[in-house]
Amino acid sequence: MCARTGCNLVAQNDAKIERLCVCKCGFVFCRVCRCTWHGVNHCAIKDVGELVEKYRQACMDEAEDGSSKERLYLEQRHGREIMRRYRTCIEEALSLEYIDANSVQCPK
Repeated sequence: MCARTGCNLVAQNDAKIERLCVCKCGFVFCRVCRCTWHGVNHCAIKDVGELVEKYRQACMDEAEDGSSKERLYLEQRHGREIMRRYRTCIEEALSLEYIDANSVQCPK
């Protein structure tokens, strides 16, 4: 799907350039960060942890007050699947940290 807000057209990955996507509407963007195409430069997402924390907080806010505005914005901007993958990775890492800090080896 296109990364442009409001466009629901299908975007095609470029066969020659790995991260390049071109939508039928003419919008050209990075498949990874879903921002306007930036060539071989690094993606605009500088701090994935901060982005994931914003997404996690938006999901928690939605559960509390029913407002999904921020979550929807982040999903439209960066892609729903990418945001969910980032969140899953961070949650798994935090779970492993918690287990390491709060468990002991079995004495057997």
